[in-house]
Amino acid sequence: MNYTIPRNTQIFINVWAIGRDPEVWEEPFSFRPERFLGSHLDFKGQDFEFIPFGAGRRMCPGLPSGIKSVQSILASLIKQFRWVLPNDEDPSNLDMNEKFGVTLQKKKPLQLIIEDLE
Repeated sequence: MNYTIPRNTQIFINVWAIGRDPEVWEEPFSFRPERFLGSHLDFKGQDFEFIPFGAGRRMCPGLPSGIKSVQSILASLIKQFRWVLPNDEDPSNLDMNEKFGVTLQKKKPLQLIIEDLE
């Protein structure tokens, strides 16, 4: 792209901005995990529109373990409990605004009530 980058230059990639680029994502600030259903995108570092674990030589080495752990934990939690919002709130009214930190966080933390199925 006709850029000259001097030797030993340190370059920072703004992954947060890539994941929220309106030229790539429709409604980039909305939490819509269903947007990935039927998508060709993969989170394993090959599709640079979506790189939660990084890419290349500096990719997160815990990716395989993280995937298996999350799948196992999530499946056991979904199977074992019924999840409800406090005061029977409507899920469509949840505040999905974000705040900055070392990691991205919800401005208003999500609160759930766990009910045992038994």
